[in-house]
Amino acid sequence: MLGTHAPVVCVVGALVALTLGGCSREKKPAPRERVLTFEELARERDTTGLSQGGAIVRSFEPYRMENGAARVRGELGFPDGTVFHIAIFRPGERWPFTRVQSEVVRGHFDTPPIIDANGPLPKGTYHFELTVFFDSSLQPPAVLRKTGNGRDLRGPGVTRDRNGIPAFSYAEDRHL
Repeated sequence: MLGTHAPVVCVVGALVALTLGGCSREKKPAPRERVLTFEELARERDTTGLSQGGAIVRSFEPYRMENGAARVRGELGFPDGTVFHIAIFRPGERWPFTRVQSEVVRGHFDTPPIIDANGPLPKGTYHFELTVFFDSSLQPPAVLRKTGNGRDLRGPGVTRDRNGIPAFSYAEDRHL
């Protein structure tokens, strides 16, 4: 029916429909102007500058005993009695297959032997994560006193958890 004018009629019809659709008497409200504000952080949640300072992990050495069991020894810049955990991951795994607890003695540590259900760990590269939380349920009172409940600590790896509790984290891949 429209013949050769069909494409032109379709285009004109589409333009009319679009124009009429936008011509309602209802006016859209102008976008509200937003004022830029800054959140005030509570002092105990502000982590700016926590990582400034000397290294806390002075040495970190996974090693094997004569019987093949693994251990980790090293030197940490925490007060004597500081309790920490080391989680050990197999390559590519998201969850640790084991976790050991140890404490600082005269600035050093040496974990208990580490084995899995089948005996000594197979030779290979493992991911180690050392974690310390400065919470009264995890640290002795003397450690909390010496560190101001952990709030006086500064250095690489020092942070706050989401509840503002001072914490420390260190991770390294090592071959055993």
